[in-house]
Amino acid sequence: MKDFITIEKVLNKKPDEVAKLCGSSLSTYYRYRKGVSAPSVKCLEQLLKSVPELNPEWLFLDGVPVFRKTISNRSTTQKFTVQYEDGSTDAFLSIPFYEFSNNTSPEEEAFIRDNAWDNSGSSILITDNFLKKTGIKSQESVIIAEAGCQSMAPYIPKGSMCLVDTEHNYFTTEGIYLVKIHRAIKFRMIQQLPGGHLRLSTMKAPDSGIGINPDEPGFEILGRVIWVGKHI
Repeated sequence: MKDFITIEKVLNKKPDEVAKLCGSSLSTYYRYRKGVSAPSVKCLEQLLKSVPELNPEWLFLDGVPVFRKTISNRSTTQKFTVQYEDGSTDAFLSIPFYEFSNNTSPEEEAFIRDNAWDNSGSSILITDNFLKKTGIKSQESVIIAEAGCQSMAPYIPKGSMCLVDTEHNYFTTEGIYLVKIHRAIKFRMIQQLPGGHLRLSTMKAPDSGIGINPDEPGFEILGRVIWVGKHI
């Protein structure tokens, strides 16, 4: 875990200020700070509650962003219930839908611009029970993205519907993520590299990926693909 001196520097706070954020007395906090004793779970939970933008993964892992990255104006999931004539009900979620496309050439990679991310303009209905089966923690953080090219095939063939968890907007383990690279939003396989850097690649050209610092300007992880529905 990151030491509290590092946390103080990152938050630009004095020891007594961080102690208050942790809900600890100053004497207890100094024991944590000096490494005399390990911070309690309650202390860490209170710190994350006091500083919600602080990335919990950063406290324990290297190579991940210090702060969560969010886009505040993005369309969000809406939930409603339908009641049938027999009295039974179904809960549905209206999930923001994004269609990745390419207006230049079928051979080029499909993407969407970051300004389109703020408002999807359309949505798809999904039952609440189905979404729960995917294991997603926050239903409000889900979006659906339709792959518009073969860059991530065979895992995500063109036309596939992908559920993306936008709350998972930081790297944890190898997988397919939705990323923003210089205003273009694309699918990318992300792997960990030595030194905290990340390797971004497509499945079409897995050996020609690029290494990138997760805090590099113009780069942002928007979410992780958690489910893919393929055409058959």
